[in-house]
Amino acid sequence: MSAATVPAAEPILAERTRSVLARAVSLTVTTHGLRHDPVGLHCVNARGQVRMRLQADGLPAAHLACAPRGALAALVEFTDIAAVAVRDRVRARVTLSGRLARSGSRP
Repeated sequence: MSAATVPAAEPILAERTRSVLARAVSLTVTTHGLRHDPVGLHCVNARGQVRMRLQADGLPAAHLACAPRGALAALVEFTDIAAVAVRDRVRARVTLSGRLARSGSRP
């Protein structure tokens, strides 16, 4: 008698997206039509929230400080790039749209 093999379940889209967000080094934030590249200044917490550390003297932080109701519309693009030299180094891309807010605030 042979044991039945059960195929491994593929991760759902949310799991794959969270993996890309957690390991992506390349990050682009677009606010007010301007693109910013805060490389390596983000993390994903246990609740799946993306946290970014903005430079205090940078434009995104200035825009956020002046934003109505303390939140700023933004487009955030993550790119997961292979660490080794291969033909196509881009492994995955994720684009999120939403609102930037200071830690602890609720827009």
